[in-house]
Amino acid sequence: MNQDWFKEYSKVGNQPSLITIGGFDGVHIGHQKILHSMRKYQEMYPKTRVLVITFDPLPKQFFYPTIQPLIPLSERISKLYQHGADEVIVLPFSQKISSVSAEHFLNHFLVEHLKLHTLFLGPQHRFGKDGRGDIHFTTKMSYNLNFKVQEVSPVFVNNKQVSSSLIRQLKADNQNEEANNLLNEFNTIDHLILP
Repeated sequence: MNQDWFKEYSKVGNQPSLITIGGFDGVHIGHQKILHSMRKYQEMYPKTRVLVITFDPLPKQFFYPTIQPLIPLSERISKLYQHGADEVIVLPFSQKISSVSAEHFLNHFLVEHLKLHTLFLGPQHRFGKDGRGDIHFTTKMSYNLNFKVQEVSPVFVNNKQVSSSLIRQLKADNQNEEANNLLNEFNTIDHLILP
């Protein structure tokens, strides 16, 4: 694959980037925790930018077309900025994107093109072909490519890990109030357990 496949999606800049990657479906309180962690971390590295890479359609939606996003793309982008992103890159998810290896995505797109300083990932997050780009892979690669990795622990509410899938299930079970609570402001939710 051409190594320049990604250049149409973002301007090349020299500003070091704090980066997180994901669908961010709903930008729920678990996602918000990642963004808040990045903002706090940025205080130590004020010359960096908080950069979020997301996808449209969502990867899950691409492979399972009956799945609908929790919120429209425009609202997702707005909430990402609201909760701390300096820049949001929306990659059009496709078979081509899904076939990009984790090594290629990390080395050419994140490190060379976006000037990766620190990558923020949850413990179950994966990117790249076959989901090879997990926290263990990125930590190993960080030594050779000279970037840092920060693992952000998940958010639990009522002993349940907050996820887009959980919110979707709550809505299907007509537990709309509980579902909406998980989409609201991170700092206003009661009964949070933050490992």
